[in-house]
Amino acid sequence: DLRVVESARSVNLYIEFVSVRDIGEFIRYVKQQDMKITDLELIQSVGANESAAAILATIRLAKKADHAEIVRLLSQAGGVRYLEEVG
Repeated sequence: DLRVVESARSVNLYIEFVSVRDIGEFIRYVKQQDMKITDLELIQSVGANESAAAILATIRLAKKADHAEIVRLLSQAGGVRYLEEVG
């Protein structure tokens, strides 16, 4: 059922950052929101900007939450250029 998936306790995200340095700030932001990164894969050099980077991350939530709301919340972290949920 789609509603169950949209409110599961973990969410898989693709996130692009302005700079590689912004990844550390994002990790701190996730922890401040009472969430945990359980898996992270770094993808270097996104697009023409050599200093930009992207990650694939699995975020574990403290409790079930609407994934659209989580995407909105985490998109506000400093240095995030693009963020989307991936299957």
